[in-house]
Amino acid sequence: MEKNFLKALDWHPLWVTHVGCIKGCLDFLGYEHSVAWVYGGTGHAFILNMPKDLCPSGPTTWEPARFYELGRNLGYEIKTVHGHKNESDFADTQKHAWELIKLGINAGFPCYGWELLYPEYYVIYGYDKNRYFFKGPGVDESTKPQLWMELGDTDIGVIDMHAVRPVEPADDRTTVKETLQFALEFGKKWVFERAKAGPEGYEAWITALSADEPHSLGSAYNAAVWHECRHYAVEFLKETKERLSDDLASLFDKAIEHYGIIRESLKTVTEQFPFEGRDPEHVKDPTRKTKAIEALKVARAAEEEGLKTLEEIVASL
Repeated sequence: MEKNFLKALDWHPLWVTHVGCIKGCLDFLGYEHSVAWVYGGTGHAFILNMPKDLCPSGPTTWEPARFYELGRNLGYEIKTVHGHKNESDFADTQKHAWELIKLGINAGFPCYGWELLYPEYYVIYGYDKNRYFFKGPGVDESTKPQLWMELGDTDIGVIDMHAVRPVEPADDRTTVKETLQFALEFGKKWVFERAKAGPEGYEAWITALSADEPHSLGSAYNAAVWHECRHYAVEFLKETKERLSDDLASLFDKAIEHYGIIRESLKTVTEQFPFEGRDPEHVKDPTRKTKAIEALKVARAAEEEGLKTLEEIVASL
């Protein structure tokens, strides 16, 4: 029977499962990148994509082309099959995705994809005659493999499958400069119309939380994701300071201070709207909402200063 497995492939548990899958793929390929270097080197640590209604799709509904391109600096490139079930050639897309994953695994390359179980990313460690075998959030011994001809047949209806292969990485200076440029350009080039980025994203977040009944799941999920991003922004900046020359140390110290404020402010938001033990009553509690909104105002101001500092760093690299 046709089958192949890369049993050593696993994911790294993160709220941003896309980064968690990439980290797992890089571990499999033998790279020793820290989580912070992957999170920061792809630019994900510095983005904010906030739908005006606080929809939990915010962390995944933005144009990822540059995010993929930046992976080359870390030593990998991604081959992708993407499509939607409303498209007339959807059955062909399912077949192309199946062939992509089989070819990747047969070549010894790790793979990952979207919504093999929940609307998150999963590493794909093997296949048999007609099924994907995967690891990721919510997977346990009772989880069944995914039939390839059923992939994407969900309410969301998206196929997003990837094979990862190694390439020659860039030097640290190039990696840092290009990822910070992406951070500065994100809101201008990579955000869809229904969402806001950067300081405007915080403003949209504040406005959404000010409603009578904000999106309960979105309030908790967005807080968890964007707090994790800014946590690793701080850790990436610290690692970058150590890797690069001392002449930029003072600028990185400034950036670390600003993003540290954001990290702590967003932690406060996660405490008001915790994902674990989430209660729909939380978003109706005026005390929780006030604390979260005040923290977001502090984060917004720090983000503005942080982006100015990133501009200084890019100009100096």
